[in-house]
This record gives sequence, structure tokens and C-alpha cells, in this order.
Amino acid sequence: MNLIYFAMVGILTAFALVVFIQNTIGIIILVGPDLSLAFRYLLFTITPLSLFIGYFLFKKQLTTPVSASLIQKLKKYNQAILIRSACFEFPGLAAGVAAILSKDNSFLLFTALIVVLYMLYRPTINSIAIDLNLSQPERSQLESPEKP
Repeated sequence: MNLIYFAMVGILTAFALVVFIQNTIGIIILVGPDLSLAFRYLLFTITPLSLFIGYFLFKKQLTTPVSASLIQKLKKYNQAILIRSACFEFPGLAAGVAAILSKDNSFLLFTALIVVLYMLYRPTINSIAIDLNLSQPERSQLESPEKP
């Protein structure tokens, strides 16, 4: 799961880096200042909205019965992480597109914010145990899966 999670962050970061280099070296400006301002308002709207939707869907996905096995809970958690990550990634990619079209690197601050949030909300054993409300035996099994 960490591999997929960090791959998503890596792609977002690489895209922002390509945009930054293209804007620094390139000379193409595809939109005017009015559309650039519209992109900014759009990002100020979709960023918190996407983060809220991602968090809401994440919490909604985690409603599993207490009697479910640890494997079932972890499968649900994996699905919830992917949904949350997709919602988090959308404003970061939209900011990169806006930066390419307007040649304004300040849009990449939205992407940087999303990368920071990815790092803060990355799945760890502790966060998984808290999010899934695991019992002590389940948490022990999660911490050392090689033991029976």
C-alpha cells in the first residue's frame, strides 16, 4: 500500500517539477491574466472541496462491522486510502495544468500544499489502528504480521 501511495505523490511531484521547468525555460503563454484569475478562484474552490469530499468518503468507507476480520478491515482501508488519495490528488493536478496554461508558477503552491497533506496523512501502523479502531490483538498482529 505504501508503494502505491508514494507513487501517487511521486507522480504529482514530478508533474509539478516538469511544469516549473517548462515555465522557467519555455516561452509559451496559453492564457491571459483574466483566465489565470479564473483558474485561481477555481482552485480556491475545488481544493477545500476535494479535501472535504476525500476525508468524508474515507471515513464513510471505514464503517465496517466490529466482527470483520483484520484482513477484511485492511482491504476496506486500502480502498478508502485510494479514494481519499484520488480526491486529494485532483486539485494538485489541476494546479499543475493551470500553471502550464498560464505560465504562472504560483499555482504550484496548491500542488505543494497537496504533497504536504499527502505526507501528513500517509498510512502508518498507528494511523491504521486508530482509523480502524483495532483491538489490541489486531494491532499486535498488524505490527508483527509474521507471528501467528
